[in-house]
Amino acid sequence: MASHGSLLNCRITNMVMQMKKIFYFIFILSSFNIGSAVTIDDDFFTVSHVHEPFSDSRIVMTGVFSNKENMHVCYIDLENDTVYISKLLGLGKNIQTYTLDHKTDLNKSNEIAFLLRDSVYIYDIVSGKLINSFLTTNEKIFFNYLSFTNNGNEILLYNIDSNLIAYYDVLTGDNVKNVKINSDSTDMQFISFLKQKELIALKQSLDKISYFSLIDGKWVKDINFSRKANKPSFIDSDNKIMFTENGNFIIIDANTGDTLLVKEIYITKPDRISISSNLKYICVNSYVFDLEDEDFLYTYDLDNFLEKPPLAYVNSTFDKALTHAIRTGNCGTNIYQGQTILTRFIYNLEKNRPIRSVVNKALLDPIKSIISDNNLFFVNVSKVNEMYYNTLVDMNGSLLKYIVLDKKPIFFVDNSTYLVCTDSNSLFFYNVLTDNIDRQIYLGPEVIKDFYYTSENGGKILVKGINSLRIFDYTTLELERTIDLISGLDIYTFKTDHLKHINYFVSPSKLINYNILDGKASVHEIQDIPIEFRYQDISPNGQYVIYADKTNNLGIYNSKTHSFSTKKLYNNIEENLISDIRLIENNQTVLYRKKDVSKSLLFQYTYDFTADKIDSVGDNETLFNISSDKSVLIKYSSLCHTSYDIDIIQNSQSSVETTTEITGTVYPNPASDFIKIDMNVSAMNSSIEIFDAYGKQVKSAIYTGEEIDISSLTAGVYFVKTPSHSYKFIKL
Repeated sequence: MASHGSLLNCRITNMVMQMKKIFYFIFILSSFNIGSAVTIDDDFFTVSHVHEPFSDSRIVMTGVFSNKENMHVCYIDLENDTVYISKLLGLGKNIQTYTLDHKTDLNKSNEIAFLLRDSVYIYDIVSGKLINSFLTTNEKIFFNYLSFTNNGNEILLYNIDSNLIAYYDVLTGDNVKNVKINSDSTDMQFISFLKQKELIALKQSLDKISYFSLIDGKWVKDINFSRKANKPSFIDSDNKIMFTENGNFIIIDANTGDTLLVKEIYITKPDRISISSNLKYICVNSYVFDLEDEDFLYTYDLDNFLEKPPLAYVNSTFDKALTHAIRTGNCGTNIYQGQTILTRFIYNLEKNRPIRSVVNKALLDPIKSIISDNNLFFVNVSKVNEMYYNTLVDMNGSLLKYIVLDKKPIFFVDNSTYLVCTDSNSLFFYNVLTDNIDRQIYLGPEVIKDFYYTSENGGKILVKGINSLRIFDYTTLELERTIDLISGLDIYTFKTDHLKHINYFVSPSKLINYNILDGKASVHEIQDIPIEFRYQDISPNGQYVIYADKTNNLGIYNSKTHSFSTKKLYNNIEENLISDIRLIENNQTVLYRKKDVSKSLLFQYTYDFTADKIDSVGDNETLFNISSDKSVLIKYSSLCHTSYDIDIIQNSQSSVETTTEITGTVYPNPASDFIKIDMNVSAMNSSIEIFDAYGKQVKSAIYTGEEIDISSLTAGVYFVKTPSHSYKFIKL
């Protein structure tokens, strides 16, 4: 959101500023009538029609979600990077053919009309509310095209076979007038309704376009048009016509037919054309053409679709765009024959990166997840063409922003101010607020195996090489010490318990614990593990080591009790061996998957070896358990569309909280003058802060259980921050 307010650039060190940062980044999925708007953010939106915008704040699309029963309308605000999606009650998802139009002044009117053979539906695109519907049974004629009149009071319907135009009252649905178009043509082609001039443009023959007056009921003008044009479109108050033909982009005078511009675009089958709201920039099959300079400004790159994506529309300042649907992965119940995932983005043309997807949770294929060090949000990491496309998401699952880097993300530090990345030879500290690299550590040519971070003693960064471990001080970025790992032995795994110890497992049976603070190491010998069991994983605190054999037996070693136990994870002829076996942090829980041979499905399970309980956690999903003082399990669906769920598993060995958990709700919501927060007694006399959608604190109070006056706030979306949570509410 580079063009909307200055970014905070101070170093954030406390929770209040962290919450401000979250509020600043979040893209508000709301609307002018938010109480009745429906937000869809967990499935794939298949666009059937993209309607021409009247401004950069209202780009209207209609389409369906694969698992929803109704058609939806989506309009996009490029100025504020927001997306509004509403369900259209009464329109099923299986509608194949329809035409639509909106009232001319869309900034003042939210009405959009659909024509389905013999029925017209008029909706409020913000709320999804059906305003009116009526049948168009005029002598059993099914109409082909629809348009509002210029004043918006009537709807015009045109049947191309009978050359009949019917007028219907928007409010009553009554057929108030019919106009018959007289023509000898047997192959009439509809071009456009010209609302402002109250004309209809039709192609009566191969060499001309004719204009029929809706006021006078007669033909008023012909222009030469001996072209086989692809989707001609009227622009500039209907004074020009633009189209593509034989690999050329062409503009002609709509009044005379004179050719004004011919530009080669090297495409034989061009896509649709769109024009920016200031009539300066034209998108023609993903090329961007400047009408004033008469030259192309942008061409997309099929091989680098995220750096130079195909564009459907650009804004009036040429810094943002809406992309065409981009292939971002595959999905489906069959892991070998999935269908293509297509995603549309709001795109930053200055930085060559996505700002957000049209559907909130749309992701690229994830390769890992990283939770922030203060548990406020996490990053989903995807890699395309040597670039890392990172989706910043809060713990409620809402998309905050895209971070595009040419370096691999590793972990968050400094209360999530920095996302630390690497190019193998250096560490880079990427500021998630300013999108700048603020600090850097050069590591040298040594092969790096892994990185770790602990906040103990001011923060330590651990860099693991092949046979050594280097510890850097976070404040100074200076090397404190180098630990010689056991040279010549195969190190199976290496983990930190996020406090002060490092545990690494060395073949064939040694578990070494290293204390970062005092530099002392202890060696634990593991004995009597059956030879058929192979090492799989170790818990960060070093207590549990898990193994598996070739017959789906799980082995669990407890280093504190020196005990070894086994569990048969059920197998039958339908299943292959268990795989991807790992512990969920320090919990007594194992995560693993099986493959169903007959259906090519992958099934995920967890096994609690304390309770001796197996639970299913989904099929065809990619799961990451990511480190923090909590165990967070991120599940990515491999079904259409890629989405994610967040499961937080409290560490089973963490200390018991001594304070009562604070819970609560905000009501009424939406509210006009007052809100009340319903929390338990533990929150009494605690501080409460209210932030606007951009992270600015607008009010503070002490919680007493009484009403909070919000009458002075302007209408919009706000957040209440309590000691343990944040709540969104709407001010009317």
